Amino acid sequence: MFTRVRRAGMVFAAAFTLFGIAVSAYAQQYPTKSIRFVVPWPPGGAADIMARLIGEGLSKEFGQPVVVDNRPGAGGLIATEQVAKMEPDGYTLLLGSTGPNAIAASLYKNLRYDPVKDLTAVTEITELPLLLVVNKDFPANNVKELIAYAKANPGKVNFASVGAGTAQHLASEIFKATAGIDIVHVPYKGSAPAFTDLASGNVQMLFDNIPASRAMLQTGKVRAIAVSTANRSSVMPEIPTVAESGLPGFHVSAWQNIMMPPGSPPEAVNRVNHEIVKLLNSPEMKKRITDMGANVAGNTPAEETQRIKDEVEKWGRAVKAAGVSLEY
Repeated sequence: MFTRVRRAGMVFAAAFTLFGIAVSAYAQQYPTKSIRFVVPWPPGGAADIMARLIGEGLSKEFGQPVVVDNRPGAGGLIATEQVAKMEPDGYTLLLGSTGPNAIAASLYKNLRYDPVKDLTAVTEITELPLLLVVNKDFPANNVKELIAYAKANPGKVNFASVGAGTAQHLASEIFKATAGIDIVHVPYKGSAPAFTDLASGNVQMLFDNIPASRAMLQTGKVRAIAVSTANRSSVMPEIPTVAESGLPGFHVSAWQNIMMPPGSPPEAVNRVNHEIVKLLNSPEMKKRITDMGANVAGNTPAEETQRIKDEVEKWGRAVKAAGVSLEY
């Protein structure tokens, strides 16, 4: 009996050793063919540019082509759902973002994938701060004064958004709930009409990203009084954060990350993570990302998995507070 148990243990140990050798060999050889990089947005936009920068860097490191596959539609939902159902062989990447990988979980009634369970997190790559912008004549020079004014004038401050359910809209909802103020949502179809009405005084405040805000800020018709992220923007370091200027603990951002199909080999996930984080920390990539108005990110797969869980919960509370629900 003892001999049989001993033999079984030896067989198990040998099998485990062979498995370890196979895993190690996979990690050393990966990748052995081209990698598909799915981008849920059309060519030419900021997301596509970022994906191509990442893809080019990975191609050089891997010695294998990284082919960008643009699959736009339904605000990124279609491509994200497709990747969630692709073969987890380590050869498919997805450019994730705030909408389809966090907000969508609570915004859409019949979403056919779970952003946490149905995708494998690799790393966050960029964090895009949102600027809190007000009309030039609005009687508030900082967040503390804005909150005080809104509390003294409930229901009289209107905030614009670039569309219901967007990160810009929900950032204002989180601001509203955190500050405990009564402000009114006015949705627009994009940044241009929202900023037009903000400049004319039809609405008083707006959260939007830095690239969209820059041109209007230069006209002097609107003012940026705070940035939504925990740290100041590297592009506009003179603008204080919402947290430091009147609302402690506030942190909201749009972001991009890298995902893979669920069950992708950990060796592939870790290798891609290592190379992307290294690429993000290169001076050239840091400059390119900063020039786009974003902050450089980069974390481990475990950290990114937890961050996505937290983001899904945070945006879910905002969606519930806003009472927004869409069909997919």
